[in-house]
Amino acid sequence: MLVPSQVRDAYLVHVLQESLAGKTCIIFVGKCKTAELVVRLLRELKLRVVGLHSRLSQTERMAALARFRSGLVPILVATDVG
Repeated sequence: MLVPSQVRDAYLVHVLQESLAGKTCIIFVGKCKTAELVVRLLRELKLRVVGLHSRLSQTERMAALARFRSGLVPILVATDVG
């Protein structure tokens, strides 16, 4: 789906809250910085989310993945590390 960059974040939040509410999803991004920004945005909006990127230690990556797989956190934001 093509979305103009000006409304990309707002549309992502809309889709997560309306269409994907109660479901799990993975959001792939291109950079570690982008992953962190998206994670912070979604946390500010009270969504349960975890990030997975190369700037995390291996222990942090495994913990994030475990939380996502177990269903404790329904949204995973990942770079190609995921």
